[in-house]
Amino acid sequence: MIPNIFISSTIEDLQYLRDAIRELIIDLSYHPVMSEYGDVGYIPDRSVEESCYATIAECQLAILFIGKRYGSVSGNQLSITHNEYRVAKDKKIPIITLVDSEVQSFKRVYDANIENVEKPNYPGMDHPKGTFQLIKEVSESPLNNGILPFNSVNEAKNKLKKQLALVFGNLLRTKFDPVNSQLNDVLAEIKTLRHNLIKENINDTKKYMSAIRLLLDFEFKLLKDLSEVLFRDIEDAPKILIKSKTFEDFLNNSGVNLVIKEEFNIIIGRRLMENGKLKTWHQFDASQYIESMSREWSYYSIDDKNNIRMDEEAKKCFENIYEDYQNQLKNRIFIL
Repeated sequence: MIPNIFISSTIEDLQYLRDAIRELIIDLSYHPVMSEYGDVGYIPDRSVEESCYATIAECQLAILFIGKRYGSVSGNQLSITHNEYRVAKDKKIPIITLVDSEVQSFKRVYDANIENVEKPNYPGMDHPKGTFQLIKEVSESPLNNGILPFNSVNEAKNKLKKQLALVFGNLLRTKFDPVNSQLNDVLAEIKTLRHNLIKENINDTKKYMSAIRLLLDFEFKLLKDLSEVLFRDIEDAPKILIKSKTFEDFLNNSGVNLVIKEEFNIIIGRRLMENGKLKTWHQFDASQYIESMSREWSYYSIDDKNNIRMDEEAKKCFENIYEDYQNQLKNRIFIL
């Protein structure tokens, strides 16, 4: 199947960029979906806007360009582009976000003067507050929140090509990863574990099985990875997850101390195992990769004194994921 890639941006000011990206996507033999080229199917019983949102749901990837213009405002007081982003996010469609570098600079000025009565001037921007809110919404999303700045069409094209290559590479790794191919074996082991646990307490068993099954969902991969770091085996994690209402409760009940370290986002912790036991942590400067990384890496490390170190951004990311995990755990019961 040839992927449908939805291009989301304001048209009036970014048409030159949209045309260039369309050519790039066609050259890669993908199918760009753009309203001005008749790629949106206008359904009789829906408005043009609703038809556009319905089209997004049929795409496999979305590319969001944020420039100086916020664009036409819809009935919910958000721009069409802003709503397109939300639809793609709600449908769990992967989104690649690129932002005009000057707009990013303006946002830093805006954030620094947010309490001031007199607002700075932002040349070329029609609705700065709305545009900055969209950028904030992207960056504060628990997952898929990487933002790539661009200064020119060529820079945008080059960065987009790299991101598309990363998406394709990740798809291959996920599809053919031996670990994923063994998922059925893992589920079989869980079934056996269920039969052992059911003899003890049927209610606790249901909660336990739901917790561990939900932990295997891809959207909670970060939490699963952290659980493996803390317990070396995720079978022990659900007991702590069930009784821990917040992320900090989870860390405390896991026997580790949270230490906030600012500007920690260029350090990635890596485990070094020896004979199946945690030996030490290796830390390395990963600043050269930061530009292409999304926040899903969530930087942290643990020392030999059971201190887990991360910055505020990583902590916020984990808190959002943990809250979503607990909400879903309340409403989902898995039967294996």
